Amino acid sequence: MIGGFIACLVSLPFEAALKSLMPEGGSLGIIFNAFVTFALVEELAKALAAISCEYRCPARDRRDFARRCILIAIGFSIVENSFYANSFLERFSRDQSAMLLVVRLLMPTVLHVLCGLLYTLDYNNRRFELRWGFVSAIALHGIYDVATGFAQLKLTALLLLFSFTGVGIVVRRSAT
Repeated sequence: MIGGFIACLVSLPFEAALKSLMPEGGSLGIIFNAFVTFALVEELAKALAAISCEYRCPARDRRDFARRCILIAIGFSIVENSFYANSFLERFSRDQSAMLLVVRLLMPTVLHVLCGLLYTLDYNNRRFELRWGFVSAIALHGIYDVATGFAQLKLTALLLLFSFTGVGIVVRRSAT
């Protein structure tokens, strides 16, 4: 989990720098921020944490690697949600903040864990390389951020369907 804490703290200045490059309004800004500012930076930080853990103490097998990725994702999500909690308390009433935090604790945490599980697609023969699992994690994260950026329920429902399909693929692939 410490790897996730560090990954989140490392990603924050890069996200701030990239976010200043693109204005927030409009479709282009939402898509750029979703896929580059947040998805790419956050997934790269988590992947580097996984690589660091793997370098220091190699995983025994794919399941061991999956457990590590899940812990990194949860650690990342804890730090990210604590920043959101402070932001909510500054901008909203206590009741609204509590409701928003519950939503933040559920959806993004599941997203980060699923993205971490997608890294197991890149783990073969006790070796981790950034390939399709990493690209899939960026795509899933970007789609989620676009869906929340446009705040359209149809996109969010499609994202949930995609997420559960992704979990099924990862679980099935990990079992083999």
